[in-house]
Amino acid sequence: DMSDKNNRGYALVASHLIRKGEVIFTERAVEAAQIPQACRVRTSKLKQNDWKVTGEDNMTFLGNKKIIYGVRGCQHCFRSMEPASSCCVNPNSHIVDDSVSSLPMDHLWPVSPYTLNDANYTLDERGHFVEKNVGYIFCPKCGASFCSDTCRGAHDQSLGSCCMYEAAIDTVVHSIHSGSNVDTELDEVDGELKIQSSVILATRMFCNALQRYRQKETQQPNHSEIDPYHGMCGDPSDVTPLEIGTFAQNSNKYSLQDSYLELCDVFSMSDEERSILNLDCFHRLASIGARNGFEITTQSPFRQYHSSLLRTTGRDTEQHAIVMKQVANTLGSSDGELTRAMDRLVAERCAVEVVALFTLVARMNHSCDPCAEVRGHEFVDCHVDVVAKRDIAIGEEICISYINLGPTVGRSATLKHKRMKELTARYLFLCDCSRCHE
Repeated sequence: DMSDKNNRGYALVASHLIRKGEVIFTERAVEAAQIPQACRVRTSKLKQNDWKVTGEDNMTFLGNKKIIYGVRGCQHCFRSMEPASSCCVNPNSHIVDDSVSSLPMDHLWPVSPYTLNDANYTLDERGHFVEKNVGYIFCPKCGASFCSDTCRGAHDQSLGSCCMYEAAIDTVVHSIHSGSNVDTELDEVDGELKIQSSVILATRMFCNALQRYRQKETQQPNHSEIDPYHGMCGDPSDVTPLEIGTFAQNSNKYSLQDSYLELCDVFSMSDEERSILNLDCFHRLASIGARNGFEITTQSPFRQYHSSLLRTTGRDTEQHAIVMKQVANTLGSSDGELTRAMDRLVAERCAVEVVALFTLVARMNHSCDPCAEVRGHEFVDCHVDVVAKRDIAIGEEICISYINLGPTVGRSATLKHKRMKELTARYLFLCDCSRCHE
């Protein structure tokens, strides 16, 4: 239940005894966006209308478009669409050859193989390429990918069109890159630019708000009608203390003004639309994203592939040992052994990195000794579980930790001043939980 806790605002409290390990609730993200994992300088320099690079055919362009995200995934449900061959590609390569794979038993890989060539695709009535065997959809204009027609329809319903959204993301990346003055610091091809996930989430939230506004029959709807984020922590003034966007020397503040103005041009926003969805609105969305967003990695197809290998070959069998050695060698092992580093490598190539906003989770308070945790490492269909870390009594507040606490006891426990420093920098408050009062 949501209730007022000690006159300190609303909190989530237990209405019944909750046992350790019990799922308290499952929530779907109100908004989510794929994080550009490898924002190449070359890609971020592209202008929003420069969809097609001169001299490239449509399929080559689709392969290169993947650079901005690093991992090819559905732009609505964020399911990974990486085939088994993605594990076998040189990570420094800009173009992935999806037709080659040396993983053993790659038919067990959950993503059906496909190749980016014209022979395997049909063109639908919207001018999108549809893969003949598995039904994956690719837009030849903006490079967006969808795992099904259902996901494409839902995406367009909330954001207008895939091309408009991809233009917005490219515009923001280009704007931030231009304002960061990194041309002299990064190599044109191999350099990477880190984009704040809160800005990416704010861009998607802004596109969604604009689409909702344009779908309203009344000419001037109430602001709350286009604002599903009402009540979440985050104000326009938070942009500077959170250091979001670029720093303006003349005002001594951080701002997303350049990105906002370019978004207005991309969407051809009217004066009325700009007055309602103004710069303060964009700053507020970015602050909400920074203070409430969760960065989550979707389940890697490799995990399901590995489970299928176990079922097929049997655990601790000679065949299983041989197959796993082949897998390790494919991933670059010199001794045929899988390592933690390889797990990270596979995740970087196959798992989609997402920033997401959850309405109920956003309203849960922080504690450095939390009784619950958010589990979203699989992020199936944009859902997360809130799970009890210990027994929770009736009437007890259900808190989570906003930061990575590590061990809560012992010499390796995170010190109070380090916790306070991170909470102040990222969430603009100091914790006064029972652990912090010890």
